[in-house]
Amino acid sequence: MSVTSSSTGHKLTDADIKHLCSKTSSSGGCFKVIKSDHRTANVDSKGLFNGLVDKASRKAKNIQSELNTFAKATHDSKLRNEYKLCSEKYNDAIHKLEVAKEKLKSGAYKSVYVPVKDTYEDIKSCQKTLKGASNGHAQILKKNNDLEFLLSIAKAAANDLNKK
Repeated sequence: MSVTSSSTGHKLTDADIKHLCSKTSSSGGCFKVIKSDHRTANVDSKGLFNGLVDKASRKAKNIQSELNTFAKATHDSKLRNEYKLCSEKYNDAIHKLEVAKEKLKSGAYKSVYVPVKDTYEDIKSCQKTLKGASNGHAQILKKNNDLEFLLSIAKAAANDLNKK
């Protein structure tokens, strides 16, 4: 049974998760992300989506905090502005993830995809900005890239919920 055909009240099987992960850029990495987190390992499709969004939101808040710290610490005004721009994108992204959670909670499954997709695009845009801006900040690029991948999984999960 695929995730798209399972009801939201049934626990996802490994086959369901593998099917979902086949829609991402790294099905093995996706499966590992889902199965390694107790909040997403044994849930239905709603629980999976909620867990992914929670995790993405926490990561986004941490990265935003680092961006703010970097912006305050640098004396390079161009770099400071790029960090601030990304921080603002992260602020928007965090808000959009909250909107997605509210839509899920209200049962508006068809409405959860757009805020997650928009968040993914914000983070991807920030990644491009940071690649040119962050000499010596490889760790934030990696965290941003990890969040982008997590959001790609959430997008696949949202797309499946969108079909319910």
